[in-house]
This record gives sequence, C-alpha cells and structure tokens, in this order.
Amino acid sequence: MQNQTNKSMGNSSIVSLLIFLGLNIINMTNLSDEQDESTYHEITEQKEQPDHEKKRTSGTNQNIGIYCDSYAKKCTFIIPSYISSLYVQIESNHGMMSEYVSSSNPVWDIELSRGTYYIICTSDEGRIFAGNIVI
Repeated sequence: MQNQTNKSMGNSSIVSLLIFLGLNIINMTNLSDEQDESTYHEITEQKEQPDHEKKRTSGTNQNIGIYCDSYAKKCTFIIPSYISSLYVQIESNHGMMSEYVSSSNPVWDIELSRGTYYIICTSDEGRIFAGNIVI
C-alpha cells in the first residue's frame, strides 16, 4: 500500500513539475513577444537633384532606414555616409513631432504606438526623404 502511495506521490510531483515548467515557458514566450516590437522601414529621396549632385552621390543609397522599437521607445535612423545630420518630422493623426538626429547620434527617444506615420527627413544638404511607415 505504501509503495502505491509513494508511486502516486511521485507521479503527482512529476505532473506538478511539468505544469510549472509549461507555465514558465508560456510566460517567457509572452515576455519575448512584448520585447520584440522592433520594425524596419525605408523612406526614399523625394526630389530631383541637380546634375552635379547626382554625380557626387551616384551609386549611393538613396534611402533612409529606420528601426522603430516601440518597447524601448526609440527610433534609430540608418543614415547614408554622405549625410551628417537630419531634421526629422513625424506626422500622425495626433499631430507632428520633430527632432534632429546625426550620424554620430542617430537615435530619437520617442514613443510611437501602433499606427501609420508620415516621416519627412531633411538632410543637412537639403535633400528630402519621405514616406509612410506602419508600426
């Protein structure tokens, strides 16, 4: 009889352990989902440049890359090497926000909730990059 009781207690301990481990795995999965809120976007150059400007930057990237991380509340801009700074404007249904970012500090600490935004980046040389992003 005692042998059956020990066996029963052993089985219930194993079941309890499996339930405990399963709940922890579910919690870790939910936590990683919350932390992985980073999205990547590209906006393109919007205006035609004079011929001498085209030659100087021919073959260069004509896009600005943007990583938006809503969990960390920041946007990181991937700025082409020929640009040293950007004036960034973000427009949404809630208004407009603006900030300067540079190649040495390309991060804007900003909280962007889910939605659609129109971003305009004006480079130090007057180049304009713009486009919609969806977070």
